[in-house]
Amino acid sequence: EITKNILDCSGNYDKSIFTRLDPVGTIAFANIEFDFGKSTIKAGSEEIIKHIADFMKINESMKIEIIGHTDDIGTDEFNMTLSLERAYSVMEELLKQGISRKRLSLEGLGKSKPIVPNDTEENRKKNRRTEFVIIEK
Repeated sequence: EITKNILDCSGNYDKSIFTRLDPVGTIAFANIEFDFGKSTIKAGSEEIIKHIADFMKINESMKIEIIGHTDDIGTDEFNMTLSLERAYSVMEELLKQGISRKRLSLEGLGKSKPIVPNDTEENRKKNRRTEFVIIEK
């Protein structure tokens, strides 16, 4: 699910996770799904990545950081590696969409920054997320 839905100035429905008005430092969450314990992007998440790529093509100077997160299942080392591999998988998809590597940076934070307690499967799913941060416009 994409986190922002707005009408742009021409009245068209914009489903991108960013808007033209978002400042540097804006963080957007995208529900890019992965198989448990893997960095392979699940079918259905490609559309979200395509929206991000399309927005970056329109905003040619924008640079983003892709940050991967995991739930608390597994060791710290495993989750740090997995979160970075997931961010890398998203970057690879953006590269396939024509976005330059120079416009993308990566970080994996593992289970270190949950947005909700890891006390239910539903909450763990929320913590297995990808964030996109505008680092330059």
